[in-house]
Amino acid sequence: MGGTPPKFPPKPLNRPNPPPGQPPDHSNLWVGFGGFGWDLGILGGIRVVWRGFGGVLRGVLGGFWGSLTPPGPPPDEREAVQKKTFTKWVNSHLAGGSHLGDLYSDLRDGRLLLRLLEGLSGETLPRPTRGRMRIHCLENVEKALRFLREQRVHLENVGSHDIVDGNPRLTLGLVWTIILRFQIQDISVETGDTRERKSAKDALLAWCQMKTAGYPNVNVQNFTTSWRDGLAFCALIHRHRPELLDVASLRGANALHNLQSAFAVAERELGVTRLLDPEDVAVEQPDERSVLTYVAALYHHFSRMKALAVEGKRVGKVLEAAREAEGLAGRYEAQAAELLGWIQRSLLLLTDRRLPRGIPGLQGQLQAFSAYRTTEKPPRFEDKGSLEVLLFSLRSRLRANNQRQFVPREGTHSADINRAWERLEKAEHGRELALRSELLRQQHLEQLAARFHRKAALRESWLGDNQRLVAQDNFGGSLGGVEAALRKHEAIESDIAAYGSRVRAVTAVAAELEAERYHDMGGIATRRDHVVSLWEALRAQVAARRERLRAHLELQRLLRDLEHLMGWMEEMEVRLQSRDFGQHLSQVDDLLQIHALVEGDVAAQAERVRSVGAAAERFLGEGGYRPCPPEQLRARVAALELRYRGLSALSGQRRLRLERSRRLWKFLWDAGEEEAWMREQERLLRCPELGRDLPGALRMLSQLEAIRGALGGRAGPLEQLLERGRELLAQGPSPGCPDPAAAVSRRIRELESLWAALPALARARERRLRAAAGRFQLDAEAAEAEAWLAAAARRVAGPELGHDERSAGMLERRLRELQDEIRRRGPALAALREQALPADAADLPDVVPGLAERLAELERRHRELEARAELRRLELRDALGLFAARSEADACALWVGEREQWLLSMEIPERIEDLEVVQQRFETLEPELAALAARVASVGRVTQEPGRPGHSPGSVPPCPDPARARWERFRALCERKKAALTAALNIQNFRLECHETRGWMREKTAAIEATRALGRDLAGITALQGKLSGMGRDLDAIQGKLRELRAEGEKLQGEQPERAPEIREGLAGLEAEWDALRRCHRSREESLGQARRLQGFLRDLAALQAWLSRTRAAAGSEDVPASLAEAEGSLRQHESLRTEISHYGADYRSARSAGREVTRGQTDPQSLSLLQRLEALDADWEELGRVWEKRQRLLAQAVAFHVFLRDAKQVEGTLGKQEHTLAHTEMPGTVPGAEAAVRRLEEFLAALDTGAERVRIRESAQELLGRLRDNWELQKFLQDGQELTLWLNEKLPVARDVSYEGTRDLQGKWQKHQAFAAELAANRGWLEALEKDGEQLARARPALAGQVTAPRQELRALWAQVEAAAAAKGRGLAEAARAESCAQACAGLRSWLAGVRAQLRSGHCGQDLTSLLETQAALREQEVGALRAQAGGLSPGHPRSAGVQEQVRDLEQQFRELREPLQERGRSLAAARELHQFRRDLEDELLWVQERQALAVSTDHGKDLPSVQLLLQKNETLQKELQGRERRVTELLERGVPGSGVPGSGVPGGVPALREAWRELRAQAARRQRSLEAALAAQRFLRDAAAAEAWLGERELHMLAQDKAKDEPGAQAMLSRHLGLEQELRDYGGTVELLAEQGRAMAASGHPDGERLRARAAQVQRLYAGLCHLAGERRATLQGHHRLCQLRRDLDDLEQWISEREVVAASRELGQDFEHVTLLRDKFREFSRDTGGLGQERVDAANAAAAALIAGGHPERAAVAQWQAGLNEAWAELLELVATRAQELAAAHDLQRFRRDARQVLAQLRDKARQVPEELGRDLRAAEGLERQHRAFEHDVQALSAQVRGHGGRREGQGRDRPRCSRWLGLGGPRGVSPARTQPPLSPPPRGDRSRPRPLPA
Repeated sequence: MGGTPPKFPPKPLNRPNPPPGQPPDHSNLWVGFGGFGWDLGILGGIRVVWRGFGGVLRGVLGGFWGSLTPPGPPPDEREAVQKKTFTKWVNSHLAGGSHLGDLYSDLRDGRLLLRLLEGLSGETLPRPTRGRMRIHCLENVEKALRFLREQRVHLENVGSHDIVDGNPRLTLGLVWTIILRFQIQDISVETGDTRERKSAKDALLAWCQMKTAGYPNVNVQNFTTSWRDGLAFCALIHRHRPELLDVASLRGANALHNLQSAFAVAERELGVTRLLDPEDVAVEQPDERSVLTYVAALYHHFSRMKALAVEGKRVGKVLEAAREAEGLAGRYEAQAAELLGWIQRSLLLLTDRRLPRGIPGLQGQLQAFSAYRTTEKPPRFEDKGSLEVLLFSLRSRLRANNQRQFVPREGTHSADINRAWERLEKAEHGRELALRSELLRQQHLEQLAARFHRKAALRESWLGDNQRLVAQDNFGGSLGGVEAALRKHEAIESDIAAYGSRVRAVTAVAAELEAERYHDMGGIATRRDHVVSLWEALRAQVAARRERLRAHLELQRLLRDLEHLMGWMEEMEVRLQSRDFGQHLSQVDDLLQIHALVEGDVAAQAERVRSVGAAAERFLGEGGYRPCPPEQLRARVAALELRYRGLSALSGQRRLRLERSRRLWKFLWDAGEEEAWMREQERLLRCPELGRDLPGALRMLSQLEAIRGALGGRAGPLEQLLERGRELLAQGPSPGCPDPAAAVSRRIRELESLWAALPALARARERRLRAAAGRFQLDAEAAEAEAWLAAAARRVAGPELGHDERSAGMLERRLRELQDEIRRRGPALAALREQALPADAADLPDVVPGLAERLAELERRHRELEARAELRRLELRDALGLFAARSEADACALWVGEREQWLLSMEIPERIEDLEVVQQRFETLEPELAALAARVASVGRVTQEPGRPGHSPGSVPPCPDPARARWERFRALCERKKAALTAALNIQNFRLECHETRGWMREKTAAIEATRALGRDLAGITALQGKLSGMGRDLDAIQGKLRELRAEGEKLQGEQPERAPEIREGLAGLEAEWDALRRCHRSREESLGQARRLQGFLRDLAALQAWLSRTRAAAGSEDVPASLAEAEGSLRQHESLRTEISHYGADYRSARSAGREVTRGQTDPQSLSLLQRLEALDADWEELGRVWEKRQRLLAQAVAFHVFLRDAKQVEGTLGKQEHTLAHTEMPGTVPGAEAAVRRLEEFLAALDTGAERVRIRESAQELLGRLRDNWELQKFLQDGQELTLWLNEKLPVARDVSYEGTRDLQGKWQKHQAFAAELAANRGWLEALEKDGEQLARARPALAGQVTAPRQELRALWAQVEAAAAAKGRGLAEAARAESCAQACAGLRSWLAGVRAQLRSGHCGQDLTSLLETQAALREQEVGALRAQAGGLSPGHPRSAGVQEQVRDLEQQFRELREPLQERGRSLAAARELHQFRRDLEDELLWVQERQALAVSTDHGKDLPSVQLLLQKNETLQKELQGRERRVTELLERGVPGSGVPGSGVPGGVPALREAWRELRAQAARRQRSLEAALAAQRFLRDAAAAEAWLGERELHMLAQDKAKDEPGAQAMLSRHLGLEQELRDYGGTVELLAEQGRAMAASGHPDGERLRARAAQVQRLYAGLCHLAGERRATLQGHHRLCQLRRDLDDLEQWISEREVVAASRELGQDFEHVTLLRDKFREFSRDTGGLGQERVDAANAAAAALIAGGHPERAAVAQWQAGLNEAWAELLELVATRAQELAAAHDLQRFRRDARQVLAQLRDKARQVPEELGRDLRAAEGLERQHRAFEHDVQALSAQVRGHGGRREGQGRDRPRCSRWLGLGGPRGVSPARTQPPLSPPPRGDRSRPRPLPA
């Protein structure tokens, strides 16, 4: 205990509660216990007792906790479990005593992470970066992550920043990844008969399942729920260590006990780190990663244990097999020795090659050898096999017993026996081959000699005949004869060249016989040489005859070329001397073209003339045979050249004359063209025509501009033309041509006069044309304005005001547009009048008379039109307002009728969804009502306005008054329906809210009931209380909702009494649910409060007891402090303990009161136990107070005692100590001592207190301090002087060292001396600084001057000695080095001279070039001269000077004596070198030929094209090497062996061998070239054939494809691609045919693989033919599908067209008036014609295409027929609709015409009625006048009656069309309103009902 009270843990009662659902964390409690230094075993026992007490308490409380499995941690708590597990795992693997406290923070700097990875991987990682900054941490973590990536560990979204920032999720993920990689990834288990390998998690799960199989209540299916009862962990441990656990006594219900037992046993007995706690696993869903990590640790431990157990079983089998192994080894040794002896004896017999020369002797030895193989060898082979079996058995046993392998004696190994047997086999095989080959060789030689003699006779006869044939020279005297003779000679040459192989065959047979050492080789060689000599003579005769033939042929060709050239030149001279130079330009151009061709021919023949001359010179320059005299040929060539030069001169003269003629005729031609053009322009400019209208005048102006532009463009060419004419006049006439001066001068004058008149004519013409165009423009604009005014007057004068709002608006809009146009036209008319002035020039006639008057009249009409348009606008505005009011009234009435009908028919629905729909419709109705109210008000205002001025009465029908009463009734109806709807909605919403509130309360009740099975500890109870407090807030919200529903129900009962029972029933149900929920909540709160108080009491009681025990032990210590500090510390700690006891007093009292409350009225054993614990708690508390008081008194007494002792000691010794120290202080003799004395005295002065006695001590101390500081400076100076003195004393012996005399390492000595001198110079500054310090010290401290001066003088003297010794040593070293160098050079030269003399005495000339002596006497003599100069530079007093000079003089004498022998030696060496050079060149060439021989005679021709090409390339390279090497070999053969008197210079017969080998190599290379070219052709053919087959196969896949396009573009694209493929196929046919021809040609030429090539070519042709057939079938299929797609597209387009036409034909628009219906009828007639014509053509074309597909048997013909039928049906329906529409429009036209005529007649009748006068006349004359007027009136009435009868007849004729007319009347209405306003448009009838058009509404 030590007397130091421990630090107490924080108050247990103030520990924060764990989160809801998480078990309480007791780790702080156990850490607090550990702070007291308690044993961990005791703590484990306390923990077990604590949990046992908790189990007893649960039993006391009557099963409050239940037997359910503790719930697992929620997802948010798994992170804490993983953190704890991973922290323990990391600590278990950290090396070097490292410990991880917090996983997130301790891994941030990366150091522990690197250390962990090093321990896991066994590799050395980079050292961590020092420092605590963020950048250092990032670097360390990045090193660890980089190592993991190098280990192929996948890091998902994990970066160094995440780990350094302490990201919990990613840190846990990183540690889990490391666990997977280094602990779990390598786990693999083999299961099943298939030996399937599983890895990682699956393998570990399979291992667990295998190990736990057979244990009751253990079923491992995962790593979560299968482990929470602890039985699986116990089963794993029991499987491997049954003695550790009693599995039978474990029960699944006691999960915590099982887990605790398993973890404790694994940690204590197995050494497996305790990674999990029972509370972490005994949950509903344990953390999978934590369990997996712990199970993997168990797996690795048991795997190591199993490996150790297996090794112990292998030891017992070793001793048993030892005796058998020894016996087998002895038997093996004996049998091996016997077999090897027999093999050696047999080898001696079989390797004997002394064979007899006769065939009978060879046959006898063959019989003996056969007997050996059949009778003697087989038993020995069986012995060898049994020996191998014996050795294998022996070694197998030894290997199985893990013993040292048996090693036979040297020479008896199985490998030795096998090698001996192989030698025996090889010897046997060699013996057999030798016997048989010798027999065959002797038989072959006899046959070969006979064949040689037979071939030699044939060759001699043939060569003699051909020599006689070649000796004849009958060449002929012409070119044809010479060419025939040459062809005959070439045939002879080819025959002779082909015969060369036969001659070489004879020599080859002779060479073979010679190589085989044939006995009659002399006769064979003689006959061979005779045949070869005949062959060489024949070849020489053939070559000479060919040269003579070549000379004859060249001469005949030269003579033929000379004759041809001379004839051509004669013909050209005649053509060039012609006098025809042309009579016009085209003829001259033709002559020039002809002459250019002639010049080209002449120039082309120049090369031929030069070539003929060069050929003649070459022919004459060659020596030897000449077929004709040279002078004759030279004369003919000279004549040819002279004639050619004359021909060239004639050609140049004729060209000059032709060009002069062309220039003349070209000028005349151009002048004529210019004159004609000018006259034509003059005619146009003088024309009086000015045009009939504006376009004509403008056209003439444009023509004039073109003429002026042409004049400007022709000015330059005209001037050039005139200049050319003047040049022609200046040149004069040419020889042979007429004088052109008169014609040229005349043309020049005419051109100049015409050109001068044209500009004035153009200006006059332009002035007239522009004036006429202006007048025509005014006339055109006036006519346009007049026409427009007439049309506008007609539009304004119309009486029609429209029959509805649309027509009136249209008329009013048109009138506004017309008025705008009228206003725009006014300024234009005024401008026209101002421009209309009379003509101002006499020569410009007025082309438009009366123009000004017309323009004035137009202005007047324009003003009248403006006034009439304004009146018309006012009338239309009034009509438009009335029509709009009437339309609004009708529309409002219609809308009100529809909505009123909907409101009257609407019933209030019962379902809430229907009510919401109706409410939404009412919401949309309200804005419509507002808008309609505004419209009704506007209509009312319009109908109440008085009539407007200008409005014609009766022109517009009156507007009806709006039905305001109906509108008000509709508004009231809407309000009633809305109120009823609102009431129904309120009831439904109330019911819905009641239902939702009841569901809400049921959910809360279920949630409260669900908590009854939870909360088995204080943390769980606290979490449940937190949940219940949250539910309390929800209950408050529910209560507020209930209050709102009660108020709402009361309100609804008052509004709807009939629904009151239903509302009260809903409220009653809510109240019942609310009461049940409150009762449940209160009961649950009470039970949880009781349980919480009990758990809190137990926890606080245990904590308090533990604290009492610790505190009492600390307060009851009997230790007595030994010092004041210890006593004061103990007292402070004891007082703090009192504060803590006071602090825990409240806890004690609360725990005591809680215990009394818990045990009040309880008599069960557990309650009695609690009472006993409470009594013990009281006793402990009282005891603690007494112990503390006792310890307090003891510590106070100890502190007082130690304080007294300390003060007494300080007072006694302070003064005496200080005085003694100052009085006895001595001056230190070292620098450290002096410095330390000064420091101590300064510290003493600083700590000295004031006082009388202390002042005296301070003065003495100050004096002493000054003396100490002076001593410190002196000691530093002396110390530096001593150091320098020591260094100089060390260097002085080195400087005085003269041991270099006589030594060899002078160079090293010199280098060391140089370094010593440099060091001495560098340290001179040291001496100077020391002297300076001494001077300063002596000057500042005079008392110390004597102690400073003496050391300074000693240092200077010592430094001077060292410098003098170093200089003397340097000089001596330089002299010794020069002497040594001279001596070494002399020794080297003497050695070289001795070697030269020995070589000269030997007389040996060398055997090769490398051993030849290359003299260096001159160089050596130069070295002697240098040595002489160097020896002279030595000082006279040097001990080695005389000896060195003597050696130099001796060397000079020896060199003079050596010069003559060296010269003689050089001559002999030159001769030897030439001989050796020739020998080496000869050997090199023979070796080179032998190396190339293997390549030339190779029979490998390659297996494929690349290999053949490679071989051919190699052979070509060989031939090129032969060509390049031929010159060198020829030179070597022609050089011969050089003569030499050198011994041994004779060269064996190597030159003939080289010549023969070279000739044979050339022949073999040529033969191999031909064979390789044939193989290359075959491989190329096979490659092309394979490429063709591949190409055809690829195209065959395209041809066999069955895919089809979905539309026409796709079908067209596929067809186009196929046609392209077919074209490619047709193009490829040539390639296939070429391949076939190549195959046939190669087979016909006798190629070795001819048949195979022919078969391959035939196969390619068959493939091509089959592919062509497939292509045709594919094309037909694609064309058919394309036609089908086209038909389908045409049918779709046609049906779309028919549908569009049906929309038009089904229209019900019949017109608003006669003009409208007439327009509709005319348009429909055009539509009908287009439909009937174009549509019928398209339908016929579609039917024809469909019929063609059906007749062609298309696969889709059934669908095509269906499409065709549908099309025809649609077409028939369209025609029927068109006919119906035409009839309706005809009837409407008749009806509208009748109505128009009737209105007109009625208007006339009314006019007539108004015209009837009422007066009868005042007199007779007036009466007669009236009578005449009446008769005229009656006449008019009769005409009108006839017209009326005509209308009545038409009306009766229309009776037959009454139905249609009535329908039209129903559509048009009584007021002629457009049907579009009263009825919606009718759509065409559906396709299925086209035969019955919809009837029109009545």
